[in-house]
Amino acid sequence: MNSMQHKSTFSNQDATIKNHIISQEISELCTKHKNNKKWILLINNEESTVSTLQQQRSIDTSKVLHINNGKVKVNADNIETALSTGNCSAVVLADNNLQTEQIIHLHKCAKRSNTAFVLLDNVSGFH
Repeated sequence: MNSMQHKSTFSNQDATIKNHIISQEISELCTKHKNNKKWILLINNEESTVSTLQQQRSIDTSKVLHINNGKVKVNADNIETALSTGNCSAVVLADNNLQTEQIIHLHKCAKRSNTAFVLLDNVSGFH
């Protein structure tokens, strides 16, 4: 196996693990908020996350709104609006490029609106 094949294998494994972590978190949020009549907003660039969730029969994905941040520009102002409107039970953000101050501000917005704000990063998973 040459170095490019080796690197590609790790990238595929990392993507699979990351997708599993995101799907698991969304699954737990769906279960926790299943009686709410609100959305769970998922912001990431993995198209396979929602299809992975759809394979779980106990999860109602009709309340999961997926925004592909690889195709649609998502910034802190957009997320703040989503948190502030009260239409979401939870907002899950993966692959973010926000600064620490923005993340702190979004956590405060989420607390004020009683919305779960979950930040997933590439290394450790949950924040």
